[in-house]
Amino acid sequence: MTVPQPTSEEGQRLLEAAYGLFAELGYDQTESQMIADVAGVSVAAIKAEFGSKRGLYLEVMKRVHLEEQEIFEQMAAHYTYDAEGLHRIVDRYLDYFVDHPRSAALWAQRRMYDATDLREVEVAYNYPPARNIVEMTAGAVRPEVDMELLVWTIVWAVQTFVYSGFPNAEGGRVDATDPRALERFRRHIHTVVGALTR
Repeated sequence: MTVPQPTSEEGQRLLEAAYGLFAELGYDQTESQMIADVAGVSVAAIKAEFGSKRGLYLEVMKRVHLEEQEIFEQMAAHYTYDAEGLHRIVDRYLDYFVDHPRSAALWAQRRMYDATDLREVEVAYNYPPARNIVEMTAGAVRPEVDMELLVWTIVWAVQTFVYSGFPNAEGGRVDATDPRALERFRRHIHTVVGALTR
């Protein structure tokens, strides 16, 4: 699957600028003028290319979804219906967000009630992939496990770790950019999943 590119250079610059700003500040705190300034175009270009800031945001989220969908399709193609297959999905999911931290930030912003009026994002882009993973992997875990909540637990943990890391003893934070922290987090997620598999 190839994510379609905008037909104009201005559109591409707007998408890139919006992606960064929405990830850093959220939709609600990002003004159209800010996006235009970062992209080096006029505010009128947002309307011409995407109809509005809302339209631009939905296009950013659609593109993030299409990239993630490509990963889900790869997961499904190589999935073995057992614990080992589930562990490979966890690794691939974590690796994707380590490589795409702005996508993790976009989803983290939404969990902080950003753009709450745009519920179509969850309906179209958030819930369906999670449901598909639940259906695909449910047989790999013990019958008493709530597979839907397990999938959401992994989603939240991975995205939050990549977005903000976790505190350390010195009062700072470590995140996925620290190889030791990443390896520690990976082991932890596999320990959690391993405790619940058949």
